[in-house]
Amino acid sequence: LPLSRIKTVRDISALVAGLRAATVAKGTAISGASRTL
Repeated sequence: LPLSRIKTVRDISALVAGLRAATVAKGTAISGASRTL
């Protein structure tokens, strides 16, 4: 496996982790807002 390939895989997994965290945060914010309403 070339280093560039490893770096790409690491970048993609970091992107996926960021997206997942953003989705969880968004869901938490939405449920919190609906609870306030």
